[in-house]
Amino acid sequence: MATIEDLVRLAPPPAEPVDADADWAAVEAELGLPLPADYKALVGRYGHGEFHEIGLLTPANLIARARQLLPAFGPSRERFPEYYPHLLYPEPGGLLEWGSHPAGHQLCWDTTNGWTMALVSEDGEAYRYDLDLTGLLHAYFSGEREFEPLLEAPPVPWFESWVARQTVTVRFGEAGLPFEERLRTLRELLAPTEYRHVYSDWAVRFKAVGRDWLVTYQDGSTHQLDIACRPDGFEEARAFVTVAARAMGCAVR
Repeated sequence: MATIEDLVRLAPPPAEPVDADADWAAVEAELGLPLPADYKALVGRYGHGEFHEIGLLTPANLIARARQLLPAFGPSRERFPEYYPHLLYPEPGGLLEWGSHPAGHQLCWDTTNGWTMALVSEDGEAYRYDLDLTGLLHAYFSGEREFEPLLEAPPVPWFESWVARQTVTVRFGEAGLPFEERLRTLRELLAPTEYRHVYSDWAVRFKAVGRDWLVTYQDGSTHQLDIACRPDGFEEARAFVTVAARAMGCAVR
């Protein structure tokens, strides 16, 4: 079984994790459940943030989500029980979320089966895996196996700590250069960079390491550039989009 040290070798944790300290006795008293030791260790090493598209809930977030589960999904389950066959916390043996996902998947523990994994897709289908949380993350990011409903893992695993960000968005008109050339120019302007998500052939997200910007560039149904930056970098990001548009041969709309 994979250990947290195995995961650390794949995806190094931050030097100063966010919200990593917790009064676990108080958290467990609030939930009425003893939480798995590997989850506590993960929070202590990584804190609040995300592995690729998998957001790790820290205790305050976990408690808030736990309180929302039954009110959010209970009415739909009563109307459409065939789509929501799962017990939910605080029901005895109910699923309890440990993570978030931008596609709306619920990343849960099965509290009746040794706190193993239950990944529930946005349409309500549950995929169960006989692994603890650390084991799932390691197997997924090492490429050892795939997990429904998650997409393919990134070639280089990473963890990004949560920080408050503001987004600068600019929309472009038609461009004369191919998308790959425009993307290469953008990354050269912001070097060094690291890939974060490749959504399609026409949509990519990467990190501008020196500026701590998360940059999304797409040219599909919309042609736009989004820069998520810390509040103190907002004006710099606004000025940068003008420079980037000129270098990429894009007209700002």
